[in-house]
Amino acid sequence: MNRGYTLIELLVVMMIIGILTAIAFPAYNSYVRTASRSDAHITIQNVAVLQERWMAQFNRYTDSVSDLLGAGATSSAESHYTIKIVHSQLDSGDDCAAATTPASPNRRQYTIIATPLSTSQQADADCTCIFMTDVGFRGSSGARTDPADCW
Repeated sequence: MNRGYTLIELLVVMMIIGILTAIAFPAYNSYVRTASRSDAHITIQNVAVLQERWMAQFNRYTDSVSDLLGAGATSSAESHYTIKIVHSQLDSGDDCAAATTPASPNRRQYTIIATPLSTSQQADADCTCIFMTDVGFRGSSGARTDPADCW
């Protein structure tokens, strides 16, 4: 008696594994992108706290992330996002990746912006950048129209 598997049985099993992989892999990537957004959230909130300390000490906000996080620091803790500070207010839907500080900035307001740095996060079309203003307004730009989806 032969106790092996036929070629047809092996092909059916391989097809089932292929179909499950085709379904699971995109879902897994989506989960990883969503989970990596917490890196931006944590860093933005930490920078906001440090900005308030800076304001208490120097009576103005800084525009340098390095002043707050240390020399040369411009990315989030897990390096999924690059962080920048601009001295202008943004609304949800604004292109925060293109936001810049005006020529004569008002150092009494700021917006902290996180834009994807790692390749996996750059594929996150839902939230192309995430931001928070000095008054705590949280927003984003990308395919998602509700900022709460990115926060």
